[in-house]
Amino acid sequence: MAFGNEAAMVLITALILGMSAMLPSAATAGLPTARPDKPEMCNFAKVYRLKHGKYLSVRSSWKLHSRAVDRLKSGTEIYICDEASDEAGHHLLKVYYSGPDHPCASASPTGLDMQRTLNCKSGWVRSRYVDVISG
Repeated sequence: MAFGNEAAMVLITALILGMSAMLPSAATAGLPTARPDKPEMCNFAKVYRLKHGKYLSVRSSWKLHSRAVDRLKSGTEIYICDEASDEAGHHLLKVYYSGPDHPCASASPTGLDMQRTLNCKSGWVRSRYVDVISG
């Protein structure tokens, strides 16, 4: 067993007797606990390091040859909500941002609640052109 005999006996006893109150809570057992009162936040960032007149491609997926769906100019405010690496080892970020007809949310240095991304445009970008401000 992966845990000590004492812990195993408590678990077995609790299961047999149906006494879940005997089991330690996730917090007291040192396990991560969900925080329904604290929303998942996307980090606030800006596009940077682009040469004059160049754009950052926004891709439909994190995969290597996914199609470009948009492009962002330097200084564009974005929210980072996920990350991945493609087959070539490039680090990519799932970003959400405002478009001309798709207002996302007002830029905030504290980030963006995941639940507020519904009106945002989104896609995957190379991390080397992103300056993370919060998170």
